Order: sequence, then C-alpha cells, then structure tokens
Amino acid sequence: MKAINLSIIFLMLVLSATGFPTSPGEQGGHSISKFLATLSARGFPTSPGVEPVYPISNEIKIVAPGSGFRPAPLKQNMTVKSYKYGHARVARACATATIGGSAHIQGSLIMTGVSSTSVQKRALKISEYLKTEHKEEFKREVTNVRFGGSAVWKWLGISASGKYSNEVIDKYQFGERSLKAAREEFTSSFDQTLKKQIEVQISFTAEGRTPFPTKVCSFIQVEEIKFTDSRIQHVATNDAGTMECVTPDGQAGDCKNKKLVIINVD
Repeated sequence: MKAINLSIIFLMLVLSATGFPTSPGEQGGHSISKFLATLSARGFPTSPGVEPVYPISNEIKIVAPGSGFRPAPLKQNMTVKSYKYGHARVARACATATIGGSAHIQGSLIMTGVSSTSVQKRALKISEYLKTEHKEEFKREVTNVRFGGSAVWKWLGISASGKYSNEVIDKYQFGERSLKAAREEFTSSFDQTLKKQIEVQISFTAEGRTPFPTKVCSFIQVEEIKFTDSRIQHVATNDAGTMECVTPDGQAGDCKNKKLVIINVD
C-alpha cells in the first residue's frame, strides 16, 4: 500500500510540474496532449510498444546478421563510392536516472563489420609504397586517429564522395604506379571482411540531471564505406571516448565510466 501511495504522489508531482490540474477547480496550463508530449520527451512510453525516436543527426543504421543482408559475389577490385562517419545505436543499452542518482548499464551489439583497430593494421601495410621521407608521418597519422581509415583515405587520395585524386602522387616511390598499387591493396582487403561479424560490448553510468527520470541511450561511432558494386563495410570505432549518450529529445546525456570492447564473432 505504501508503494502505491508513493507512486500516486510521484505522479501528482509530475502532473503539477507540467501544468496539469491536480486539484478540483484548478485550471491546468497544458492540454492532455501537451502533458503526454512532455512525458514522451523524457523517455516515458505513452503508447504500448512505441519506442522514442532519438534525433541524432548522423545515425547509421546497422543491419543485424541474418536479417536479409546478402553480399554480392566477391571481387578483387573494389572501388570506393563514398564513406562517412556517424553513430549507431546499441539496442537496449539505455539507462534512466534522476538528479542526485545514477544508473549503470551494460549492452552489446552484434553486427556485420570490423573494428577500427583491424583497419588500422591493414592501413599500416601500405607504407611500403611510400617514399622513405613520408613513412614516419604516415604511420604517425594513421596510428593517432580514432578511425583506422580516416587518415589513410587522405594518403590514398580518395575523398568522402568517392573522388580519386593524384594530388598525393609525389609521396609515393614510383608515382602513379605505387599509388594505384596502394589503393588496390587497401580497398581489396575489405573483400575478405564483408561477411565478418563482431560484437561490440559497452557499459556506462548515467548521471541524473533533473527531478524527472530521464532516459539516455548509447550510440557507438561507426564508419560506413560504400563500394561501387553496392556492397557496404561498417567499421566500429574501438574507442570508448567516441561513444555518445543521447536522450529521446536529442540532448546529450550525462554519461561517465564509458567502456567499449570489440571481439570477433567468427
């Protein structure tokens, strides 16, 4: 009975804070639709089975293994059509907390893709095509970025829109021949990983900011590489610092103690 009374008191506080009438004759400042919208924005479900929309501008949708994704037949020559960076939501990795409190959550995402660490290792192999005076700079840039591919694309002269340029040709031992060989070696390496699966394991602690229970969900950073034959490679960033916590109304959540581990499933 005490638990029921506390629930009623809490609901009345929520109603009062949103302007909804809680006493006979009291004029409410908001309609019932406004009240429901307020609850929805704070992560409360207002319709059975309805999941809040998280308006993160650069969200990348991940296709779960076995859910219809069928790569095209393998080919050796792979031409990059485009690449971009964004975030993918970790399903059920959400926590709710009020001011003065915190909640710890763990979650995982199994996806078709590879880790940024593995891409970084492959990128380092193409340093053999560079002139000696550029090798150290190349290794320093590739190993210092959070994405294994973000620096190497510049060295290969490939833009985010898939434009191939020879502006970096003077950095290679034998000019265009070496640049072409480096591009083919790096891009064709994805040919062997398009069907690979990884599991991204994350955890974080959500800190409450308001008197109302606020829900935050975790997003991991992902690179999406599209090839001209319509195949796609997702690269998950192996760095907990790139994780994002977002509330249902699109605000940054207060998350601490972030941890992220990527393991190969097959």
